[in-house]
Amino acid sequence: MEDVEAVFAPEEGEARDNFANSGVIEVGKKSYAYGLHWSVATEDVSGRRFLPYVRQAAADEGADLICIEGQSAFGLASKEAGHTRGMRPLATSLAYNLTDPFLAAFAIEGHGYYVLASRDGHILPGCERMFAEEEEARSFFAEMMTRANWSQLVAPESFALSGTEARELTELVTSSRSRVRLMDATRRTMVVRTVACALAVVLVGAGYFAYTTWKQIRMNELHNIQLAKANADIARQRAKHAAEIAAQTWPYDGKPKGAFAIAACQEDLLGLEYRVPGWTAKKLTCEPESGKVTVLYEKTYGTINWLAPFLEKNAHGIDVKVGSSKDERSASAVWSFHNFTHVYAHHEPSLNNADEWKFLKTNFAELGMNPKLEIVTPAPAKTTRKSSKSQSEVTVFSHMNIEWSSGYPPMEFLRLFAPLQAFVVNSVSVDLVKGAWTVNANTYQKIIEQSNANRSYNQMIPFNKSAKP
Repeated sequence: MEDVEAVFAPEEGEARDNFANSGVIEVGKKSYAYGLHWSVATEDVSGRRFLPYVRQAAADEGADLICIEGQSAFGLASKEAGHTRGMRPLATSLAYNLTDPFLAAFAIEGHGYYVLASRDGHILPGCERMFAEEEEARSFFAEMMTRANWSQLVAPESFALSGTEARELTELVTSSRSRVRLMDATRRTMVVRTVACALAVVLVGAGYFAYTTWKQIRMNELHNIQLAKANADIARQRAKHAAEIAAQTWPYDGKPKGAFAIAACQEDLLGLEYRVPGWTAKKLTCEPESGKVTVLYEKTYGTINWLAPFLEKNAHGIDVKVGSSKDERSASAVWSFHNFTHVYAHHEPSLNNADEWKFLKTNFAELGMNPKLEIVTPAPAKTTRKSSKSQSEVTVFSHMNIEWSSGYPPMEFLRLFAPLQAFVVNSVSVDLVKGAWTVNANTYQKIIEQSNANRSYNQMIPFNKSAKP
């Protein structure tokens, strides 16, 4: 298991906590900043382009302090949280004395429980957190333990988690030789130049207006009025179009996220008590969206009259329903399990299906497997608004059908499907006769948004039709 970034990091477009969970703690008579917003550059911004990239990220999130970690990672901090220029980040100070990749938790008197995770030499986005309650911190820590392989696990003894060790935060921090410090997110020289340019513009503007005639002034005023009216019309059209898009339901909205669905289904199928004397179980199928597990039985010497009571007795409170064929030689039982909490929020981003197809095809081929992968691109679906004679086209999605079978449980392939976005699992099944697991799923890609209100197209994600297999 690997890459917990896709699970715990904020999704693209998701609001941060505005440094509400950030602050300063005293360790060994020195102040350390915690709760930074950690990120990794998503573009090729090596060399001189990296620092401007980080400063722009700080401006976008309202941060006024930054720090650089390695060649591509960085943290954002805020003076409102008590952070100051030159202060040491607690995360990088701890990371210096821990073995990467690591997952660590510490009880800090007067603050709560601090949890930190690092992988590939940088702090994982969304994985430096301070919890007020021990149970909440322990639950978060335990979930992250199952999401990846860690070289070092550090946790308080009160967590009572197997495989962890207790370490003193003070010892780790005070002995750290990390050189990472917070620095200003703005460039003062740039501010000076901007002010100078602004003053120059004001002087030129004053000279221009002193020189121009009343007629020219009047013509400019009329032009500005017309331009403002045109801009207001465009803004209303764009707002109306944005409202139409926001009201749409995308095919994966509210559905269980693929990686979580596969993990839950495998756990439910392996833990199911389905064996019944006199009946042979043939196939087990889990449907994440409905939260149901179905078992197909074939009669050996038993009867339907004892099948249902036997299953209900051993269901341990889980709702189970039993049905049979007319000749009562075959039957099916359906268990209703918990609802999935890890579901896609409204309008989460998607990836390019052609790129995902190439990624899966290449990696499965290295394993000697040939999964069924098919990209389907439908025509735009038109909708007519009753209040107008005009028409608008809703967001169009292509999708890729995915199906693979293996003698290994599907969680063995976590590194292949964990990076996928807009990834929805339809079913996970195991054929008990053949000993084969099968996963049926889809990935979705948003292609275009069109509105006749302003006769414009918005190409949301690059899509190369020639890349379709």
